[in-house]
Amino acid sequence: MLTAEKLALQVALLPLLSSSLDVRSVTIEGADIFLETDRKGRGNWEFGDAPAPQPQEEEGGSMSLANVPEVNISNFHLAYRDGETGQVSEASFKEVTLASKGGGFHAVIDGEVNGSPVSFASDIEGNTEKAALKGATLTVAGTSVG
Repeated sequence: MLTAEKLALQVALLPLLSSSLDVRSVTIEGADIFLETDRKGRGNWEFGDAPAPQPQEEEGGSMSLANVPEVNISNFHLAYRDGETGQVSEASFKEVTLASKGGGFHAVIDGEVNGSPVSFASDIEGNTEKAALKGATLTVAGTSVG
């Protein structure tokens, strides 16, 4: 189940004329996602029996980070319930952002996972096959790494 107070996509108009969708940014505010499995492990996000995916030919080269849209998510809550064990895991985030910065991106995550504060910040450079984190910091429950 997914609910959100706001979902906004910024798209480039010219590619729409050739039936292409070029998403430039995604903004989500006040999202609440509840995922759960039943006793057999089937998730509430699974809808019927999907056909097996057909193998696709690999394309040469690597995708540039320039093709990744900017992302701004605020007040995001995620809960997962394991139907076999009954265990519930929760994550709440005040901020999740991925913003353009000098040919790469700057990423920020600020929130908590199962009651423990978590924060992450880093610059991301390179392409999708060999992306590099620069100046990364990670803090979990008050302990800093990086």
